[in-house]
Amino acid sequence: MVKRKGSPVWGRKSTVNDWMMKYIGLPIVWGWLIAALSIVGMGIIQPDAIMPMLEGFISLLAIVGTLATLIVTSMLELWKSEQTKEIGTMEDRITHRQKLEELELIHQHKLAEIVARSEHYSTDENGKMNIKLGLKNSKKNNK
Repeated sequence: MVKRKGSPVWGRKSTVNDWMMKYIGLPIVWGWLIAALSIVGMGIIQPDAIMPMLEGFISLLAIVGTLATLIVTSMLELWKSEQTKEIGTMEDRITHRQKLEELELIHQHKLAEIVARSEHYSTDENGKMNIKLGLKNSKKNNK
């Protein structure tokens, strides 16, 4: 079975929770992390620029961090419950996919068997017809 480009793992569809985590949760977390790291970095590089306004930066990080934490926590709970459900059904989906692949192989083998029988049948029938018609070199005529 060939995996198509962009197809999700285990054949599952992308959900609203996946979308929220990707486009809302991750940017909030990364934005907060980048802001915190930039304040720390500026504090190391230019302590005189950061120290006078340190309380303001800490307050800003705390306000944004609190809101981000509440949003991300609820989104993570939704995402975690969704992933738990998916893990629960994974065994059934794998078993179903395996049965489908087995049935597909059986089907392909039967089709190949039918094709092989029909080729054999048609070759024999052509040979009999050539003999009836009086054609001597039936192998040359078939090629």
